[in-house]
Amino acid sequence: MCIQNTPKISDISEKILYIGKVIQTFGLDPKRFITAFLQSTHEQIVLNRHLWGAPIGWPSTFKVLDSIKTVVRKTTEGKSRWKAYILSEAKEILAAEGGAHGQFPAGNYYNSSKITPGFFDEEAKSERVVKLITEDMPFLYELLKDKLTRKATANHVDFGDSDSGNESNESEASQEPTPAIPSRGSTPVDPEERTTRNADEDAPFHHKKIPQDLEPVNEIYDRADRPHVISATICAVVAFGANRRDNALQIQNSVVLLACGVTERVSTFLNYIGLSSSRRTAHRAIQALGRIASKKITQIMSPNSKSPLAPIICIDNIDFEEAVHEKSVEKSSQMFHGTWGYVHVILTEIVCQRTLA
Repeated sequence: MCIQNTPKISDISEKILYIGKVIQTFGLDPKRFITAFLQSTHEQIVLNRHLWGAPIGWPSTFKVLDSIKTVVRKTTEGKSRWKAYILSEAKEILAAEGGAHGQFPAGNYYNSSKITPGFFDEEAKSERVVKLITEDMPFLYELLKDKLTRKATANHVDFGDSDSGNESNESEASQEPTPAIPSRGSTPVDPEERTTRNADEDAPFHHKKIPQDLEPVNEIYDRADRPHVISATICAVVAFGANRRDNALQIQNSVVLLACGVTERVSTFLNYIGLSSSRRTAHRAIQALGRIASKKITQIMSPNSKSPLAPIICIDNIDFEEAVHEKSVEKSSQMFHGTWGYVHVILTEIVCQRTLA
């Protein structure tokens, strides 16, 4: 093909018009030419386009895509078609996301009959969440988190029992410095603990609290952390809805709900919307935990143990009401029920000190 006689053109528009005429002489139009260029398997053509998807070529490739977006979205109908196209691409990406199949540790399935106390460790829960939002469903997580963070405002708000916050509290929080999160009971906050907490607040979302962790009622919540908590929880629910064997969060919630005395009707609804496993699954998990606890108690109570005194089994039945004098929608009286048990082992050092005294 002879290109020596190509006229010298400086204006980009004139160049485009000239190239268009050349393409037309070969029975092509710009769309057909670009499509053929991108789909051709010819060795030289493949070499000419190999940088389109490379890191060095992505900036210019984005410009091409953005230019197409600008052209096709000039009309209302064009915007609708563009949204439909992006939606179809998002569906394809989401369809490919999801955790590995199979039983833990090879997959995300947890057999309720084999649950151990280590399943509820903070480190184990955090690792599951990090894996969920970075490996299993990162696209959905980032999409949800971006939507939730676009209108984020104050850093700290006292939500109380409300799901939307208190306007008066928000105005006060904007005028006065926010106090540190109070520690449980009357124990003062340790300086090292305060440093750790501040470092956690500055950490990235996927290194922060697990979505199942909730602060005690009436304590200060970190609003900046809420998008991460909501997004990660939704991802876990969606993963469970798509594959009922992706059930880590659901087993954890079902055991906690059963232990806290949540009614079977509420538990059934939470299972229906994907927040917890069935009540039967919770019973199997608790039975598995009970067998482990039974073996541990037997081992501790064994005559072969070197404890100078027999361990004491303590069981407390809790049944009390937290009365609120000035009731409101956010604050009302609550009943607390539960049975708490533990084994108290007498330390040898204490017995020796008493003996010497």
